[in-house]
Amino acid sequence: DELRDTLLREGIVQQDVLNEILSEHERTGEPLLEIVIRSAKFEQKKLVALLSHKYGYASVNPAVFVIDREILSLIPKKFAEKYCVLPISRHEQTLTVAFANPTNVKAIDEIHVMTKLRIRVAVAEAGILKKCIQRYYFEESSGGAAVAAPEEGEGFYELARKIESEQSIGEAAEAT
Repeated sequence: DELRDTLLREGIVQQDVLNEILSEHERTGEPLLEIVIRSAKFEQKKLVALLSHKYGYASVNPAVFVIDREILSLIPKKFAEKYCVLPISRHEQTLTVAFANPTNVKAIDEIHVMTKLRIRVAVAEAGILKKCIQRYYFEESSGGAAVAAPEEGEGFYELARKIESEQSIGEAAEAT
């Protein structure tokens, strides 16, 4: 399996962890990438770099975004937690969503149906996404502003420009 070999070759998981993941995959039939992400025993930065490169998605750090309540309200907290996704920006009829697993077509389709917007997929580290989902949705429910302090790395405007230049799955799907 190409993914299995790539995970090992790129040092994303160690052999013993991969063996555990493969046995769960065989037992449950669940997608390999979902099990890897849920296991939390992997190199997150390396996985994001691999997915970003392989699928051509922008990689983002959701912690640097200021997410408007209106955008947060597009995806319910339970859904965000279930699929480890976070809506981060909207431009006209396109919603940019950060995914831990950007290969989860079911989640992408469900968000498209739920929001009636084109979905532009971005990829983010699962650990950071989980923390941001908790923080943003907690602040939303407690009436606070959903504001994140900029962290190391690219600034908001550079990220926004990078994301806006990416192709979205929704646009590709509409063209077919």
